[in-house]
Amino acid sequence: MTDQNLSILERDINDLLTEEYGSGYRIITYDPRPNISAGLFGITLTVEVTQNGISRRAHARKENNLDLMKEIKDQIGATQTILEKHYL
Repeated sequence: MTDQNLSILERDINDLLTEEYGSGYRIITYDPRPNISAGLFGITLTVEVTQNGISRRAHARKENNLDLMKEIKDQIGATQTILEKHYL
């Protein structure tokens, strides 16, 4: 994948995050590349979103930005965090 394509992917995820969360997000990691063992392309995203003074993090790896955003929205909008589900 060329640097130009990677730049387009990153700009696209920024646009999607801005559309969903305004300026209340921070990308911690954004890593589009193939999985070495499987040889399949994937995008890894870790993002922190702050809404109403509450910060939440989400992490996902998917094949494209749209699937990635769906997973991120599901995690951010969840009523419990993964730790709360396992330890409460």
